[in-house]
Amino acid sequence: QNYSLCLGILGTLVEKPDLSQAQQAQYLALQAISFVKLKAWEEAKTSLESTLFNHSDHLSTLLALELRTNLAQCYQKSKDYWSSQTELIRCNGLSKLYTSQTPQDDQKFQALELTQFNIKAIIKAQLSSKNTINLLRVQGSNINGALGIGHEDPCYKLYKQPEMAKKPIFRVECGDFHTIVLAAGCNCCDYNNDTCQGKMVC
Repeated sequence: QNYSLCLGILGTLVEKPDLSQAQQAQYLALQAISFVKLKAWEEAKTSLESTLFNHSDHLSTLLALELRTNLAQCYQKSKDYWSSQTELIRCNGLSKLYTSQTPQDDQKFQALELTQFNIKAIIKAQLSSKNTINLLRVQGSNINGALGIGHEDPCYKLYKQPEMAKKPIFRVECGDFHTIVLAAGCNCCDYNNDTCQGKMVC
């Protein structure tokens, strides 16, 4: 398919003054997907972020899932692995919603699931090759200060907890009022200041 031609046509269509919000959302979604097909990752990312932020109420569950899967891929391509992981978590929620509404033999849905699996595999391979110690980041509405970042304002970007930066993380549980992190009480994975030879007792 000629996605460059599609982009030109869609660019004209989204400017029509008599469009309903639902029609505009559909055209913008197709525009974003066309950027992905052309592997124009930066343009795709901008278009996907804008469409999901401004028009999410007018997208079907499957279309929203497709856009978020594509956005996860855009972040992965730009090596923004934290944001990609966040989008994959959102995809998981949309997948559960979709499968509760629709038979699971949907070919498009299965293709999206495969794409998500591949993105996860790439991220895992990239991170494991960098001697990464701690991947803990927080993001969210921060109601009741649940993120533990010193205030109750929403946190829209992934935030690195400085207190946890060099500690091995074993488990994380999230709730409405608290985020609980089970971590080692030492910096034994900080190879410059290791005093317990990996026994996690320093």
